[in-house]
Order: sequence, then C-alpha cells, then structure tokens
Amino acid sequence: MSTAVVVTIFTVVKNRLSVLLIERSGKPFQGVWALPGGLLQPGETLDDAATRKLQEETGLQDVFLEQLYTFDNLAQTKTETTVTYFALIHDADAKLRQELEWKPEWFPLSTLKSLAFDNQKILENARDRL
Repeated sequence: MSTAVVVTIFTVVKNRLSVLLIERSGKPFQGVWALPGGLLQPGETLDDAATRKLQEETGLQDVFLEQLYTFDNLAQTKTETTVTYFALIHDADAKLRQELEWKPEWFPLSTLKSLAFDNQKILENARDRL
C-alpha cells in the first residue's frame, strides 16, 4: 500500500488569500502546478514526511502543520491513501527555494484554473476548513 502526503500552505498576499504551489518538472503532469507533497518513505512518520516534502519543495522550515484529512483512492493518483496537511502562515515574503526541480510560487485562490492530480479537491477541502 502506498501513502502520500500533500501540504496546503495559505497566506495573504495583497489582501487576497493565496496558496503555495509547485510547478512540476517531471511526469506525470509536467509543467502543471501542484500542491507540495510526495510519497511516504519506509520508516517515516506522516508528520515527518509532510515536513520533509514542504522543506524539499519550497524551502519553508519550522511551519506548524495540522493534519487535515485522509483521502483514499483518489481518481488521479496511484496511491491508496493521501494524507493532507495545511497551515496558514503570516509571511508571504518567506524565502522560497528556486531550483530546476521545484519552483514554488504564491497564487491567489481566485485565479486557479486546474492543478495536477486531485489537488483541486484537496485544496477545496483545506479552504473550507479555514
């Protein structure tokens, strides 16, 4: 059974609620925006995996993450379980990692069109929780 973690980070940019997304550099969904996340490694806790993926893909550290919801058998993923986390941070100016593999960027929720995998469903769930 494979398990993934997905992290939804919100902040306010220019008085608009915004979410942190990563432009995917590899397949599937190459060039499509997605929430930070990935597979749980052997021996890793869910919380540790969420923290690791957030730091690897965005450079953000020391963010208090709350476990939000567990999805099973999402349509567009090959994982059996996806555990979602979310946080609201104050600093939209936090230094984000910019590398070839991951390109994080803040997007106002009102401008989002389509996201990779089932990230739209995960994002809507997190937004409703706020």
